[in-house]
Amino acid sequence: MTDAPDAGQLNPPDAGRLDPEGPGWLDPTEQAAWLALGALVMRLPMALDTDLQTASGLSLFEYMVLAVLSEAPHRTMGMSELGARVSSSPSRLSHGIARLERHGWVGRAPLPEDGRQIVATLTPAGYRKVEDSAPPHVRSVRKLVIDVLTAAELRQLRLIADAILASVDTTLGPTRVCRSFAPSGAESLGSSRPSCTPVHIPSGGRD
Repeated sequence: MTDAPDAGQLNPPDAGRLDPEGPGWLDPTEQAAWLALGALVMRLPMALDTDLQTASGLSLFEYMVLAVLSEAPHRTMGMSELGARVSSSPSRLSHGIARLERHGWVGRAPLPEDGRQIVATLTPAGYRKVEDSAPPHVRSVRKLVIDVLTAAELRQLRLIADAILASVDTTLGPTRVCRSFAPSGAESLGSSRPSCTPVHIPSGGRD
């Protein structure tokens, strides 16, 4: 009986016996690209999170919640909409909001016209927190991504990310996290797709 390939290896265990009706094993070039992407999507968020925790005492997830609320009308958003914007399960979002509430950065209340719906509101202290956290976050993004790539590579990265996100959308549905999530000037990279990135710089952020 032929052993199954290692979970991280998506090339066939025996290329000479490749089943044309099989899963479409990756060739060496495809395999190398896939493993590099897998390492990136695992390690980059961890590095961004570590830098944010050190500089601001916020996790990357908590920063995203605050940043999304900072650009919502009246700095208020329904919990279900907020969860969609930060790609979070209801339980994870509830736990994250609870911690932010304890710090006085976010408040929750029933929607006046429909008490069954709960909305989250960014407090003035929360807005100051996301403003103060934005500059070190930008420095982290520059250190880890922007400054290690050339301008041409950044344009290629944007196109590659757009293509992959379009494919992901066919499984998850159209993304709802795309708004003005990037520093001003991001659209100059030339993509027609809305900016969809974990870098959310609130308008009016201080330097």
